Amino acid sequence: MPGFINALCIRYFFVALAMTIALVIITFLLVHYGVVDGIGASGNAGILAGSGTWAGTYFRKKHGRVASWGESWRFAGILTVVQTLLTVLLFGAFTALGGIPLASLVGFFTEMTMLSLLALAAFGLAICWIPTALFFRIGSKQVPRLKKA
Repeated sequence: MPGFINALCIRYFFVALAMTIALVIITFLLVHYGVVDGIGASGNAGILAGSGTWAGTYFRKKHGRVASWGESWRFAGILTVVQTLLTVLLFGAFTALGGIPLASLVGFFTEMTMLSLLALAAFGLAICWIPTALFFRIGSKQVPRLKKA
């Protein structure tokens, strides 16, 4: 089972990374050409849905069955850690490239109390964990395609 989890996490990471890069490019183009005025964070739900569904499909392919709700919640917990690491990595990259002003980040975090930072982190993890579990289960219900001979 550990080999399966490692492969699942690595594949989830790259699927989420590819979807995130595509979303950033699409959003940049929409803002650049004036199609939209501002951007929001709702695209992240699509990334969680797509990555979670893909991970559930991978589970179904490897185990040949639908994941139970308990398995879905456990795998989603592990995948939430992977998603958090990806988010921190991309956030650092965008900050280093100048896309996010460092001064505004320092001001934002110094004005918050430790309790509010923990509450914000818990809320963010819940927002990632719950949809990932739901879409993991949906993905595990997908019947694998049969290969043509």
